[in-house]
Amino acid sequence: MDWEERSAKVSHQKRNIPAAMGIICYTPEEFEKKKKQISIVQRVVKEEIEIL
Repeated sequence: MDWEERSAKVSHQKRNIPAAMGIICYTPEEFEKKKKQISIVQRVVKEEIEIL
């Protein structure tokens, strides 16, 4: 399952939560690759935004 499928599945499961959220589900390997590319992940790492 790729990150888009994982993200869609989690978004569907959390659809009743009354809060705005952007759900992106990366594996640790995908995260390491993405943080080296121009992406939202790189921005999160650079700005040290807390992710749960």
